[in-house]
Amino acid sequence: MHPLITHLMKHLSKLFLLFLGLNSTTGLFAQKDTLRVVYYNLLKFPGSTADRADSFKVIFDYLKPDILCVTELLNESGADLILNTSLGTNYARTPYIDGFDTETQVYYNTNKLGMVRFDSISTAGSTSVGASRYIGYTRLYCKEPSLGNHRDTQYVDVIGMHLTASNSSSDSISRYVQTKMLKNWMSARPHIKFVLVGGDLNVYTDQEVGYQTLLDSGSTKLKDPINRPGRWNNNAAFADVHTQSTRVRAFNGGATGGMDDRFDFILTSDSILQGSRLKYIPNTYKAVANNGQLFNDSLTHPPLTTLVPWPILSALYNAADHLPVYMEMEFTYKQVISLTDADAEAFHLTVSPNPTQGLLQVVDHRATSQPLQYKLTDLAGKELLKGNLQGNTTLDLTHLPSGLYLLYALQDEAQTCQRILLQH
Repeated sequence: MHPLITHLMKHLSKLFLLFLGLNSTTGLFAQKDTLRVVYYNLLKFPGSTADRADSFKVIFDYLKPDILCVTELLNESGADLILNTSLGTNYARTPYIDGFDTETQVYYNTNKLGMVRFDSISTAGSTSVGASRYIGYTRLYCKEPSLGNHRDTQYVDVIGMHLTASNSSSDSISRYVQTKMLKNWMSARPHIKFVLVGGDLNVYTDQEVGYQTLLDSGSTKLKDPINRPGRWNNNAAFADVHTQSTRVRAFNGGATGGMDDRFDFILTSDSILQGSRLKYIPNTYKAVANNGQLFNDSLTHPPLTTLVPWPILSALYNAADHLPVYMEMEFTYKQVISLTDADAEAFHLTVSPNPTQGLLQVVDHRATSQPLQYKLTDLAGKELLKGNLQGNTTLDLTHLPSGLYLLYALQDEAQTCQRILLQH
């Protein structure tokens, strides 16, 4: 055969293999995205004022939450109004559970997140009347662009709660029992690590036993991202973190008296505060629109805050008697290192033959005794083999049917993925 034809056939063969994705995956390097988290008491929504959905739309269009956890929903029609009118496209919600009094609901941006599971945590018997609001649990996963290649992503556990209100000793005891039930439930589930816990906690001081239970008890300790302990109730020193009440006069229900309580919180696990792939962005936690100059006053009393535009301020005032609390997290996508010939050499790993008839030789050329972890999956992500790679390793695929498979290897924070063609 003419040498030119041989040369062309060789390169056409390589192009064909690249087209099929048999030699390598696309090289993906570290990319970052932001997840915006909002917890918000909606003031017995919808009640007789379902048109407040329009005010919530103004607020959510401005905040653009990726995770929204709300309390004081009265019914499922209200949950759907928030989804379809206030949030609109690219959002989904968790199932609605019709329990005692008002309910908790989680909404999430489907462009960035998907739901793995939802659960309701009973706190029955935690109050003198024998009934209390359930605590909602939602596990979400991050939809990173390379997820189809490595099937290994970040989970976020979102817990929403609305604890017993008022300041009597019996109410404080009820809050303690409810938080203790939650922390016991969490301790029985050690997979819950990257967790957000918040809502309307109705606590008056950091020394309240229910609040301390959230922070210190159980296997997963929680922290206040802004670290502002103290006696929050009616204390001007905490005016910048107060979340209730936006009003000094009564209308459409809700509390009055102006801004003098820090009832609404987002607490996080240390895994989020000190995380690598998913971590809290410092100085992003805030009570929306609170400039610290509203103590015992309404949200719209002059001089007006300049932290948000007037339409947002007006919507916050009219929508509810609480302010939403907001924070941001940074998410780093998984690195997938491509295994082209050049990249494989840089990674000190070779895989051959590919295609293979069943025995696959994986050679680790690194000058280290630390083994690589590997796994082999089918294209649906089902794990078929796993173990360690070190030196010269032979993987036996003879028991598997012919087809395409994915071989992953993990080194530090980087993960490789190579498609393997098995041909018996």
